[in-house]
Amino acid sequence: MRVTKAKIFATLPLRFFVYLCLSLSIIFLSGFLETTKIIHSSNEALFFKRHNKPPKKLSVQKYKQLCDSNAVQADDDVKRLHINRLESTPLIPVTRMDWGRIREELFMGRHEKLCFMKNDVVYAVKVEESSELMIKVTLQKVGSTSMPKKYPMVGINDLALHHEIKSFLFEIDQLSDRDSSFRLRNKPVNIGLQDWKLFTDSMQDLDYMATIFIFDNHLYSAKVKSDYQQLDEEIPGLKKQYMITGIILLVVGLLLMSKLYRSVNGIKLLANQMVSVMDLIVIIILVVLGFMGMDYLLAERYGTTSILGQEGLLGVFCYVPILLIMPIVVSWKSARGILINEHGILNSDLIFQTFMSWDELSRMELMDDVEFSGRRRSYKVLFLHTIDENAITISGNIGLKVKRKIKTLLLKHVPGNKKHEMEIHLSSL
Repeated sequence: MRVTKAKIFATLPLRFFVYLCLSLSIIFLSGFLETTKIIHSSNEALFFKRHNKPPKKLSVQKYKQLCDSNAVQADDDVKRLHINRLESTPLIPVTRMDWGRIREELFMGRHEKLCFMKNDVVYAVKVEESSELMIKVTLQKVGSTSMPKKYPMVGINDLALHHEIKSFLFEIDQLSDRDSSFRLRNKPVNIGLQDWKLFTDSMQDLDYMATIFIFDNHLYSAKVKSDYQQLDEEIPGLKKQYMITGIILLVVGLLLMSKLYRSVNGIKLLANQMVSVMDLIVIIILVVLGFMGMDYLLAERYGTTSILGQEGLLGVFCYVPILLIMPIVVSWKSARGILINEHGILNSDLIFQTFMSWDELSRMELMDDVEFSGRRRSYKVLFLHTIDENAITISGNIGLKVKRKIKTLLLKHVPGNKKHEMEIHLSSL
């Protein structure tokens, strides 16, 4: 209920700043805003891969000794399938029935000196008894039918002055194939490029940028190439700025909010408790939209890591209209009130106010307000007409507690000659 227009209109900018300060303070103090930015870097680094040591050239004598005759080659789909199965299941027992089919279809039923060739490499198949139903099959790589390519050999003496490289090669060489692949997995190794340069320059057949060599039982390839990294770097002082700004806005917002719910002379149609709930709902909505917008704007301004990406634009476009419109809506609802005393009735909202003295009351009329927001409603509206046919309305579409207060004051202050009629109408309101 307003006493003067100036006071009630002051709640509009007041509620605007309350929404703005409290929503932004919650966003800044929540800790959800990113304070890091993405740094892209590209530096040269050393990458390693480990391969199996290439097989030696297989002599004719050893070939006949192990295989007796020509090794089986995968020249059809059936043989290729059996060879792939043998390679994928070394040391794993197979049933006698399966082994009998493999031996018949791949090795033409032979029982001993079983060999097959794949990519010019000869493998010998060894069969051991496992149980009555199972047998164990193992593969042995016996050599290559072609002349293997010669690679530089790196020995312990070559690494005497290069401790980083020596430690790294000893560590990797002792790992299994699976563990070494996981350890290297296309990531740069912790070897200084200056030390790597001195090492490759010390051996004639090694190249600094890309080289391959044999160490102990494995073949290694090494390349110097660009290592692209994407790192999150904390923006200095940004988290502190969030905290300071959030605390200041919170204090200002709470101080301003304490001035929104003043007592008035009369009856407010919407209690302060309900208005505060509406304010809280609006602030929560603004916090969600404001966070989306701040996430986008900070990413554009400071290059912070954006959580929502381009979707944050939705918060930018929605936050401002809601911040401008909702203070008007809530202030209008909270400003609606009625003052009833011995002088008359003052009906007021955010913009307009209507006063009727009891001397001007000519008649009363109770009507059904059958349509509200496009829907039929059952509540009543009491029209208090003046001599010049203006009217003040008392709607039944208000809270029961407020309605009882209004009825009590109307019956208390209505002129005596109108009191009985007022009682009849109010009983149906």
